[in-house]
Amino acid sequence: MTEPIERFGITFAPQSDGLSAQYEFLKVYAIILMISFAGTIFRSQWIIQGGGRCSEKLFNDMTTRVMRAPMSYFETTPMGRILNRLTYDVEILDLSLSQSMTVLLTALGWFVTGVILQITILPWNVFILVPIIGIYWMLLLYYRKSAVDLQRLDALSRSPIQANLAEGEYRFA
Repeated sequence: MTEPIERFGITFAPQSDGLSAQYEFLKVYAIILMISFAGTIFRSQWIIQGGGRCSEKLFNDMTTRVMRAPMSYFETTPMGRILNRLTYDVEILDLSLSQSMTVLLTALGWFVTGVILQITILPWNVFILVPIIGIYWMLLLYYRKSAVDLQRLDALSRSPIQANLAEGEYRFA
């Protein structure tokens, strides 16, 4: 017969002791699920409200800066590039910002939970996790630098098409 297990001040009887031991385990598991469900609802509401406020503020700032730009800016910058930049930024603000926040918070939650579980079960894993997290962080910084250049090239490649559409020069075959 196996011995009872104690975790975080709660003693769990072996599962082989019968239904009462299994019900105790299920009760704790149900409490964890309810906390997770409440956290998910709070997180979703926070993302929706925060994404809306952030999107509105950034859109107002962006519009103000474009309206206050000197006339020389509009004379030297193609209309397609300005239109492309504004539409792309509004798309990012309205759609991608909230989706990215959802993915970020979900991934961060899974990461923190995984690290806590690993360290709880096998404490010596901390010696392996620290270098892995450091390597990941260095790769992330490298990726962010190259991602900015790739995004700029993507915006430049779309400018001529949108300029033709804005000026009415695009003809369908």
